[in-house]
Amino acid sequence: MANLYQQKITTMNNVMNHVDNGRVPILSPAQTWAIAYAGRTAQECKEDAHKECEIYGKYLEDMYFDGTPIFGISRPLNATNGLGFDPYFISADGVSLQCASNLEIINDDEIERFLKNPYDFFRQVALPRRYPALQQDTPQTEQLLVNSIKAMMEFTNREKIKIKYLKKHGGQTPMVCGSLPVFSPLEQYVMYRGFTKGLGDMRRRPEQVLEACEKLLPIVSAQKGKHKPFPWLYNPIVVATYLNMKQFEKFFWPFYKRMCDEYINDGGKILAHLEGSWGPKVEFFNEFPANTVTVLLEEDNYEEVAKKIGDKVAVGYPFPIHLLRNGTVEEVRTEAKRIIDKIGTKGTFFTAEKCLISASDARPENLAALCEVSRDYRP
Repeated sequence: MANLYQQKITTMNNVMNHVDNGRVPILSPAQTWAIAYAGRTAQECKEDAHKECEIYGKYLEDMYFDGTPIFGISRPLNATNGLGFDPYFISADGVSLQCASNLEIINDDEIERFLKNPYDFFRQVALPRRYPALQQDTPQTEQLLVNSIKAMMEFTNREKIKIKYLKKHGGQTPMVCGSLPVFSPLEQYVMYRGFTKGLGDMRRRPEQVLEACEKLLPIVSAQKGKHKPFPWLYNPIVVATYLNMKQFEKFFWPFYKRMCDEYINDGGKILAHLEGSWGPKVEFFNEFPANTVTVLLEEDNYEEVAKKIGDKVAVGYPFPIHLLRNGTVEEVRTEAKRIIDKIGTKGTFFTAEKCLISASDARPENLAALCEVSRDYRP
């Protein structure tokens, strides 16, 4: 059907806007699992955008999805070639990605310098430290920088190639989010300091953390006139699950709310991936205008979250990954129908409680069964 791509966009926008589709749509949970499904490698995706589209498009051709948050590898792996440090690298299985163990760029005695001017700190300290090849002033260094910039531009341009591909192939399945994620000020600060130090700073130097979040806010906030209601902004949140309520209210939410407000006021909408367990913190999402945010859950109880925020915020049902991994096709179908009968079809959609990374994360026939129920079952 020629307009299937647009129909799927309408379906997902209906979810965001609490318009009943008469069924529960499904958002793909597959990340590098898609590479394993196609029997290919991440290296092939890294080398060529068109090959990446074919590889990631395979499972979308074989199964029905209403949308996918990402399509392809979501990190610019080629941008750091030759710079002396790769923050992300391909795992031994040839499919999944790993993150380097040490990503911190701000030492204890450098916080004041960072706070004085984050931009200067990044340029003069962080980049040369992170990428040792940049410490040398040679023609070769200049060429490495040129190559890195070209690789970033190529990564950005891949989104256009992917969208063009998906309009005709890959089951005409739209990316519901742009290619690069958006992180909160506190999330960024913890990344720069390292997880243990960043969280500890809220006790050791709370005023500096607050100042850092204030300084980082304009860096992570929206560019005026750059956003539309679709595709949405992808916003993974890891740090919030490790905060107690006082820390959440003081260090995370005020800056996160201001960041999201800027995107929303500029016309954007947000897909927030709530990693871990949020508990009562999830109620803060009621502060956003209705139909501007949707959330993906991991460990939180869907019914409790939907009861607290579901009138304003669309909520993705986290289908149990143990069933996708170890269950039978019939068990998956039975559970999916049971869930749909219980939660209804308005302001909600299916995904998995964890992203699918490696080949063992889900049996293809089980994921296909979930897709079929999502597409065909009417309660």
